[in-house]
Amino acid sequence: MNWGTGLALAMGLFIAMMMTLVYKSVKQDLPLVTEQYYEVSLDYDRVQLGKSNYAALEEGIAARVEGGLLSVGLPAGFDAAEGSVYLYFAADASQDRTFDLAEARGVSTEGMRPGKWTVRVNWSQDGREYQAERIVFIQ
Repeated sequence: MNWGTGLALAMGLFIAMMMTLVYKSVKQDLPLVTEQYYEVSLDYDRVQLGKSNYAALEEGIAARVEGGLLSVGLPAGFDAAEGSVYLYFAADASQDRTFDLAEARGVSTEGMRPGKWTVRVNWSQDGREYQAERIVFIQ
C-alpha cells in the first residue's frame, strides 16, 4: 500500500469517527435545570438577597438522611418561618420534588433514586427572605 492510499484511508476513518460522534451527541438527551430560564433570571436579585441574608446568620440549616427519612431543619429562632424545600437530582429532572417547609421535617426517601441530591430551602420570616442549599446523599 502506498502513502496516498494510507492517507486516504486515515482521513476516511477520521471523518467516519467524527460523524459518529456528532450523531451520538445530537441524540444525547440533556435535561435542563429548569425550562423557565427567563422567569428564573428575573428572580435573580431576590435569590441573591436571600443568600446574603442567610450568610449573615450565625447558624446554618441542617439537612440529613437517617432511617429512610430526609429531615430539614432551620436555624434556631425560625419556628414561625414559611417557605418551601426543593429537592434537585441532577441526573434525572423527573426525580425533582418540592415540599412545603412544614412537610420537610420528615420526608420519606422511598422512591427516590440513590445519589447526590441538592436541597434548596427558601423561607421567610418577619419580612426577610432567606435561601440556602445543602448536599445530601441518598443510599
